[in-house]
Amino acid sequence: LEDITKATKGDFIVAVSAINMKADTSRGMYSSRMPDANILVATSIDDKEAYRQLTKAVKKMFAKMGDRSTDSVIKEKMFSEDNGKYAAFGNKKETVAAYLKGGNNSFEFFNKLKGNPMGIYINLQDILKAAESEMKSDSAGQKIYGASVKLWNDVYMWGGKYDDGGFSSHVELNMMDKSTNSIKQLNQYAGFLFEIKMEEDRKSKEEMKAVIEKIKTENVKGPVQKKVTKKKK
Repeated sequence: LEDITKATKGDFIVAVSAINMKADTSRGMYSSRMPDANILVATSIDDKEAYRQLTKAVKKMFAKMGDRSTDSVIKEKMFSEDNGKYAAFGNKKETVAAYLKGGNNSFEFFNKLKGNPMGIYINLQDILKAAESEMKSDSAGQKIYGASVKLWNDVYMWGGKYDDGGFSSHVELNMMDKSTNSIKQLNQYAGFLFEIKMEEDRKSKEEMKAVIEKIKTENVKGPVQKKVTKKKK
């Protein structure tokens, strides 16, 4: 911890973007879809020499890892780079390079988060759209997905300031519809989910009843008797 505080100025940014679902073929014929995203961790460098020693120690730690599958994945997907002023780490080489190159860094959510020791922004629309194919796998999922996309927008969290003997914090959950009372929207959403749950339970009971009736019918009929004819000698 002392090495980290000496090497950096103590400010860090963690960004998860371009969230999507992609096919995972690592298990051969048992392929599935797994979440994927661009993950970036960045910090400003304070003591360059201390930072060099820190990164050297981290690389040495990774170098000592064996050939175990999990360790290999970490080494293959871990990228780091710095420009003397900032350092960035991530799972996508192009994302790390793009961050250090600079460019458009004007985002609307910065206006609410700036000036606070800690700030978090979550775009719920991006997360929902990334999970669309999984959520819409059946009729109930399609209904829930549609209602969720219409309701949820984003989340802001900030705080960390010490004031009047305690630390302050703030959480803000925003909805897509800004003109309708939020409590009313939540009640309608909860009611909608409850109706879907009741409908799914009803269907499940009907299916179970049909299976039981089928078993009863087969038991009443009894085993099929085969007629055996003897051949004349």
